[in-house]
Amino acid sequence: SGAVDRITEEGLLSLQERKTTVVWMFDQSASLLRQREEIQNRFERIYHELGVLKASGDESFSKHDDRPLLTQVWAFGQTINPMLENETDDPELIQQSIGKIPRDETGVENVFSTVLKGVDVYRKYRRINRSTGERDRNIMFIVVSDEAGDDSTRLDDSVEACTKYEIPVYVIGVPAPFGRDKTYVKWVDPDPKYDQTPQF
Repeated sequence: SGAVDRITEEGLLSLQERKTTVVWMFDQSASLLRQREEIQNRFERIYHELGVLKASGDESFSKHDDRPLLTQVWAFGQTINPMLENETDDPELIQQSIGKIPRDETGVENVFSTVLKGVDVYRKYRRINRSTGERDRNIMFIVVSDEAGDDSTRLDDSVEACTKYEIPVYVIGVPAPFGRDKTYVKWVDPDPKYDQTPQF
């Protein structure tokens, strides 16, 4: 919950600069089911807080034109699946889209390919507008995963692309001990039909 609250703060800071699109990238694996539900339930609070700020005339909203904060939701595993037809500022639609994320049974999590696809789709908003000398929108990627990714060979390409277009990437997931590529976490299968013995 603290991480999601921090993301809210980062969103407001971004809005103070210019209009912003936030792209949530959710790992579709079974192990992330509970975290997705927690974030889905937290969205109401996030957008309520942002809505209150909007209603009270916060300059983050008042200095931009209509719909300054837009959100898109992607689900990824072996493939990448946009969960919304278009970006939206409707919290109900966002919550529904997270609730509809299907479970990926392949066990493959292409984290970096998803980030690269995000850059490919949203880089047009990060180009300098020749008439204004400004970028059209800020873009924020938020990756929700408990895996390092099965496509780590694309890490350097992802870093280079995000750096080039100045797109920050935030990651919410299990702690990653500094300098280690493995850590053990308690996990219980979310499907009660299967063995409920805790595993590590």
